[in-house]
Amino acid sequence: MTCSSVLRVATIHSSEMEILRKEDGRIELSGIEGKFLHLILETLNLQLKIVIAEDGEWGRLLRNGSWTGMIGKIQQNNADMAINFIAMTEPRTRVVDFSTVYFTDDVTFAIEKQGFASTSSAFIRPFAWSFWTVMFIVLFLMSLLFRFMLCAKDSYLNLLLKMLGAILKQSFGSKNNSFPHRILVITWLIYAMIISFSYSSVLLSILTIPSQIPTVQNFEELSDAVVTQNYGAFFDKGSFVLDYLLQQETKYLRMLAESSIRNNWSISTHSLLFTPQLNKQSAMVTARVVLQVAAGPEEWKWHFLSDDTILTYIFGIAMKKDFCHKKRVNTLISRVNSAGLYLKIMSDETFQLWLSHPEKRRTIDISVRPLSFTDVIGAFALYLTALSISFLVVIIEIVGNRFLYFFMQEKEM
Repeated sequence: MTCSSVLRVATIHSSEMEILRKEDGRIELSGIEGKFLHLILETLNLQLKIVIAEDGEWGRLLRNGSWTGMIGKIQQNNADMAINFIAMTEPRTRVVDFSTVYFTDDVTFAIEKQGFASTSSAFIRPFAWSFWTVMFIVLFLMSLLFRFMLCAKDSYLNLLLKMLGAILKQSFGSKNNSFPHRILVITWLIYAMIISFSYSSVLLSILTIPSQIPTVQNFEELSDAVVTQNYGAFFDKGSFVLDYLLQQETKYLRMLAESSIRNNWSISTHSLLFTPQLNKQSAMVTARVVLQVAAGPEEWKWHFLSDDTILTYIFGIAMKKDFCHKKRVNTLISRVNSAGLYLKIMSDETFQLWLSHPEKRRTIDISVRPLSFTDVIGAFALYLTALSISFLVVIIEIVGNRFLYFFMQEKEM
């Protein structure tokens, strides 16, 4: 078989495959996959003809048996091979052959970080709202227990303030020396010590290091946020990941895929830097190597990168069944893997990408600042809340005393 000197390569536009046509007609490739393709072309000594998949898809099987995207270009004999992070799957092997594996990665998601919590709410953030509620319920019930079961002479409001003072590390003065009373007092003092120390330690850590507002951590939380909080989850257009999730037994994975299909949440570009859909209310699901360019645990990155994963990608170059340079391409990829050249290309390209977009970096201010006007307003709001609770307790005390008074009057009559 006579091999053509022109290599037709199908691809899509992305930050990993940037194509620049110069005035003299030459094609300059950049990006991770672009540099990798350039290395292959230099070794094969072939002329390049780029075939763009207009639909921007990797390859999806339609009901009529045809394929979309880059796989479809090979199936229609419009291209000899296709490259741009194409995952090897069993259905795709029916229409194309794949080269030796040149990279392995997993599928995860990234979402914009929620930012730092406000310092004005630092005094209430050491405990969750549910814990605050339970703590105050215990406080009110224990005050009732001291008041009625032990026949304490102090008023309910006085007992409530004493027990609250114990939590605030104040002394618990009492003239009742009975054994049941001592047991209750010791129990309450131990409880107050645990609450007080726990609150102080968490509060100091919050004031020392600014805390991040929690965001979704895994696919189960992301699926729940999509269903209950109107979050979005965007997948690569034409990717096989949605079909994979629809076949899973895990309910939350199926719900995530169904929501994405129903709302047409798809992205036709790999570029995380230029994806407006990726924000605090929507996540992007794709290969980790793509997301970690701008997402990760580093503070200077705007986006959070999940440690959770749903499947593993095996990347290879898709080729025609009768592609005559198949053996040479496989030999070249084996040599590239052995020399670590692909990882070197990836490292260099991601670093240059960040250098060219300094506005995408997060500026972290670690300087100590005085309380702002917002912090003062927040503290004042907390004071008003405490004052309202105090007035409510006084009203309950007055109503309770009136009820006891009328009850005792009727009993004497």
